[in-house]
Amino acid sequence: MSAPEVIADTPALETLCTALRAAPILAVDTEFIREKTYFPQACLIQVATAEGAWAIDPLAPGIDLSPFFGLMDNPVIAWVFHAGRQDLEILQLYARRLPAVIFDTQIAAQFLGFGESVAYSDLVKQLLNVSLDKGMRFTDWQKRPLSPRQIEYALADVIYLRQIHERMMEQLNAVGRLSAAQEEMQALLESAAATVEPEEAWRRIRHGTLKPAQLAALRAVAGWREREALSRNVPRGHIIKDDALLQIVAACPKNEEELSHLRGMHSLSRGTRKAVVETVAAALASPPDTWPTPPRRAQTPPHVADTVQLLVSLLTLICSREHILPRLVATREDLEAMVMGKRDVKLLHDWRYALFGRHAEAFLTGHLNLRYDPESKQIVF
Repeated sequence: MSAPEVIADTPALETLCTALRAAPILAVDTEFIREKTYFPQACLIQVATAEGAWAIDPLAPGIDLSPFFGLMDNPVIAWVFHAGRQDLEILQLYARRLPAVIFDTQIAAQFLGFGESVAYSDLVKQLLNVSLDKGMRFTDWQKRPLSPRQIEYALADVIYLRQIHERMMEQLNAVGRLSAAQEEMQALLESAAATVEPEEAWRRIRHGTLKPAQLAALRAVAGWREREALSRNVPRGHIIKDDALLQIVAACPKNEEELSHLRGMHSLSRGTRKAVVETVAAALASPPDTWPTPPRRAQTPPHVADTVQLLVSLLTLICSREHILPRLVATREDLEAMVMGKRDVKLLHDWRYALFGRHAEAFLTGHLNLRYDPESKQIVF
């Protein structure tokens, strides 16, 4: 068998992309590194169609990836990924746009009973009865040259992905869940296109219970850290780790001496210590009515909480039988809203209503006869 070809110059990429324009689907995967950078660095792009599979080297000197990114402008080509959030992040970063249509096999798997985060290799085994070689999973994809075995390993991620897509399309159509799965995939696409402003970076940090002043400091310091990491292209933790950041906002030090008394601050540079103290001071000097307020969850009446718990059990039962993740159908908040009599709840519409909403509605109106059948040893309704 000849060694797989790597596309390493612009003319070869243009030729490939001319052929790819006729493909109805592109199975796509990326190999990247981001341990030392804020932005992921693409090290290899793999693409497959029914005609073959190719590896594109984005690190090749002088290569222009525009022909490949231009394929996203064709609205009839579906781009197929497995757990594609980071692949979409790379496309957004490098191309400043995203495909019009995507298919994510990990999302599809959630509608077909494969669980929350099924691995690609597990899908390949279960759907195609193929065991993937995992020997190259610790490859340094930035290092050149890549060996033929490394390229073959990378291409397996798209060769079988195309076949999995075909099987899953058949299965989703058979159970009537294709449009529901596509709805979740569209949500992923929209999320990947959304821009998170540095001032909102604090929301990513699990901070427990903080007072408004501390939340103001958290918002300010996290925003400063985000801008620093972005401008220097280093991971956030290289500026300040989350646990150290939380210590800072809990204490709100007034000067560098107070800051130095906190655990783990010795690793911060002098410039970072100075900036942190100034950022905290500015946050505390801002008008209190601009500070974030701790979330206040209304007290749920006991009868509502009890009813919601029963609906959770019913949801779990039905989703287990239908081989679909409960969270795709309804959240606890959805169930609580329904019990409280609200009608603008997603589970009262479309496929969610047919699958579960109608049963929940019958339960709440006293028309659902739920019982245990000792003969079948099943709960029936």
